[in-house]
Amino acid sequence: MDADLKIGAVDVGAFGTQRDGGVFRYSALYQRMETRSLKLPENTVLPNSEITLPHVFVGDEAYPQTTYLLKTYSRTLDGSKAIFNYRL
Repeated sequence: MDADLKIGAVDVGAFGTQRDGGVFRYSALYQRMETRSLKLPENTVLPNSEITLPHVFVGDEAYPQTTYLLKTYSRTLDGSKAIFNYRL
């Protein structure tokens, strides 16, 4: 879902026995993100602040943590990590 609440769907044509993280690692999207050839918006200053943040993708614990992909904390969570997961 993007900032305008538009949902995009992609069919990568992978087999059901393949894991999400592995399918992602061999995708064109992953390769373009790794080589920085995917045209993403420039970093943005948050409204009413001087904090600049990049645009990122959000995945679950099956995906690798990178500078462009945020993922939830897995399994046992303390209060602050549970809140982070909920907000993410």
